Amino acid sequence: MVCCGILRAVLTHNAGEDAGKLPGWMSALRFVGVGAFVGGSIFLGVYVGSLLDARYHTQPWLTLSGLVLGLVVAVVGVYRMLRSFINEMRDNDRKGT
Repeated sequence: MVCCGILRAVLTHNAGEDAGKLPGWMSALRFVGVGAFVGGSIFLGVYVGSLLDARYHTQPWLTLSGLVLGLVVAVVGVYRMLRSFINEMRDNDRKGT
């Protein structure tokens, strides 16, 4: 989560007359970040669920619960990331850049 926040801060930092406009490679890097977020969310949910299953002997229920929680976090996170990207693109189109 901290890495995503740092990556988001780096990618959204703009200065001077090019404010609001990102180079093509930085826009592509945003989508790589989305993929990493999805994979990390699902992996973390399954990992924590399997650890809890091993501790409480409830296989596979907490692993499945972790998977579902990871999927929900991934979907909500992707929605929020892409919504901000789409809004930024819309704003740039309105400005004529």
